[in-house]
This record gives sequence, C-alpha cells and structure tokens, in this order.
Amino acid sequence: MLKTRLFVALILSVLLCVSAQAPEPIPEEDEGQDDYLKVFAHEYKTHIVDKQHLTCENYENYCNSAGVADFADAQSCKIWSKNYLCNHGTDIESLRKTVHEIEAALAKSP
Repeated sequence: MLKTRLFVALILSVLLCVSAQAPEPIPEEDEGQDDYLKVFAHEYKTHIVDKQHLTCENYENYCNSAGVADFADAQSCKIWSKNYLCNHGTDIESLRKTVHEIEAALAKSP
C-alpha cells in the first residue's frame, strides 16, 4: 500500500511539475525536467519495480490493486509501467513521450 501511494505521489508530482513548467512539449534542452524524469524513473525502478517484482506480464495487476485509488491513478500507472517495462522506455526521449501520453490520457478522462 505504501509503495502504491509512493508511485501515485511520484507520478502526480511529475505531471504537476511538467504541466506547471511546460504547457508545451518538453524541449530537449530543458535539463531540469530531464533530470527530474530520470530521478523519477530511478525511484520507480527502485521502489516499485524491484520491490513489487513487476514485469511486463504482471504490472496491470499492480496498477489495478486497491492501493491505486482511482481511474486516473490506475491509468497513469498502466501507461507508465507499460512503456517502462514492456517497451523498455528508459531513455529520456521515451520518458518524455510517456509523460505526454499520460497527460493526454488524463485530459480525456472524465
């Protein structure tokens, strides 16, 4: 439960940081945000993937767990996890695309 809340807190803080600082697509030269995304990816791997033993095959169960409180959180979890675990989206360009995909999905949700 604590690890799920950590994931939710981290992903929401990434989205808030990105949204507040860059309503436009994240420019490649913005190293502050890139560093933030890299730290988030590292924390996700360390505190979520490694400790929960997440893989491409089981991340949806984790994202659907009771600790991921609402649809937006579960949806963000699934998008991030799929791109990170299944698509091996660990480079900075992939991380940026993942954040934009989450933003777009959240903008469409009710």
